[in-house]
Amino acid sequence: MQREDRGILMLGILLTVLACLIFGGCTPAHMALESGFKQKADHMPVKGRQGFNFQESFSFGPYKAANVQRGWTHSTAWGFLGYEDFSAEQDYQFELINQQGKTWQVNCALGVRQKLIQTLLGDNKGSFTWEISRHGNMACTILQGDKTNSWRLVMARSTGETALNGLLFSNVKTIQVKGSNRLAGSSITLSDPTGYFFKQAGGIVGAVEVINQGAVWLLPNTENSRDPMAAASAALMLYQDIGRD
Repeated sequence: MQREDRGILMLGILLTVLACLIFGGCTPAHMALESGFKQKADHMPVKGRQGFNFQESFSFGPYKAANVQRGWTHSTAWGFLGYEDFSAEQDYQFELINQQGKTWQVNCALGVRQKLIQTLLGDNKGSFTWEISRHGNMACTILQGDKTNSWRLVMARSTGETALNGLLFSNVKTIQVKGSNRLAGSSITLSDPTGYFFKQAGGIVGAVEVINQGAVWLLPNTENSRDPMAAASAALMLYQDIGRD
C-alpha cells in the first residue's frame, strides 16, 4: 500500500472508530464468505491478537501458534526450502501445536526471488503471471516431527492483483490459495487483503481472515490437510507486506 493510501485508510479507520464511540452499534469488519461454506465450516476465532500485532503466542480453535520470532534461530536445522543459495528481505518462524500436542515447525521468507518461487512450484506453476518485482513473494516450509510430513506454501502477487495468490502443497496434494479483498456485506474492496481461501477441485475447503482479530474456517472432512491449512493460516496472519509500505 502506498504511503498516501495508508494515510487515507488510517484516517477512515479513525473516523469510523469515533463514529462508533459517539453513536454506538458498530460491528467489526469481516472478510466476505460464501454462506454455504460458512455454515458447514468449523469457525475458529483468533485469541491473542492485539490490534495489528501478535503476542508471542496466539490460538484459534484447538491450535496454538507459539514461539513467534522475526528472524530465524534454527532455519538451517530444519533445512529451509532445501536451497542453500537464496536471499530474502524478511523472515519469520513459529511453531503450531495441534490438539494432540504434535508440533509443526513453520519457516517463512518474504521477498524471495522470482526464480526461487518458480523452482519451488515446479510442475505446480499453473497459470500464474508473476510481477517482475520480488516484493511480496513469500515461501514457507511446514514440517512435522522427522520431516517426513512436509508441506510448502508459495505465494506471489499476480499481475493486476493486490492480494497474494499461490499454492499449499505436499508430494501428494495441492491446494490453491486465493487472496480476497472483499468485505462481508459491502461492495467495497480494500487495497489490502481481507483474507485468503483454500480451494480444491470440489470448492472452498478453508479460509483465513487477516483483518481485525482474525479467524480461521476449516471444513470438517479435511483431516489429511487440516493441520497444514491451519499452519498456512497462521503464516498468512503473520505476513507483513514489505513491498507496499
